[in-house]
Amino acid sequence: MIHTVFPCIINEKGEDGIAMSTNAAKDAAKKERQEKKKRIRQEQLIDAAEKIFITHGYDTTTLEMVADELGYTKRTLYLYFRDKDDIFFAVTLKGLSGLHDALLKAVVVGETGLDRMFSLGTAYYQFFRQHPVYFEFNRIFETKMYYFQKELNGDSGEFAFKCQEVNDRITQLLLDVIHDGQEDGSITRKFDSKKLMLLLWGGTFGLLEVVFSRMDKLEDVYGTSADEMFSLYMELLEGIFR
Repeated sequence: MIHTVFPCIINEKGEDGIAMSTNAAKDAAKKERQEKKKRIRQEQLIDAAEKIFITHGYDTTTLEMVADELGYTKRTLYLYFRDKDDIFFAVTLKGLSGLHDALLKAVVVGETGLDRMFSLGTAYYQFFRQHPVYFEFNRIFETKMYYFQKELNGDSGEFAFKCQEVNDRITQLLLDVIHDGQEDGSITRKFDSKKLMLLLWGGTFGLLEVVFSRMDKLEDVYGTSADEMFSLYMELLEGIFR
């Protein structure tokens, strides 16, 4: 009798376990499909918002404009973004991520820390020359919104927080190559690496802002070009950093 009942109990428990495992797998697959669908729709909204921000600018753009671009309601947008800033930061993150990828490729070019620092500076300049709208978006994020003006955390919104994370990684890349340059003797030790980082970042950012605001006047009024100005700027920096 023991031998006939005991296997039966094991079998029932085994079937229950299989059923529970199957249901869990179905739930996981369903959740994955829902997450994928949400990501696709969110990406569509970000692309639509980018077009609207480019056409109308940050101040004029409304959530209604973004929703109308894809035939959604404003209510639908709130399923994916907290407010206009949140979707703007999502667009800004797209640009910052592209910049970060370009810098990761540039940071390995060069024998010395100084070489790699100039490689980073050149990649930064070239990326924003090719994508000037992302420079404007980043400028708004840097100067009007959050970065360095208040401490960001998860409560600040997913995309604002991610923008700062990417900016921090870019900053660390630059600090690392300056440190390497000071170690290998190609960059002066007279100044702290963070001060040199701010000098390079601020100078490059400022030059781009001046160039973009005067792009159509550079040749006629100043007798120069954006590329020539950047080349002169890099020559000046070399004298400071060595």
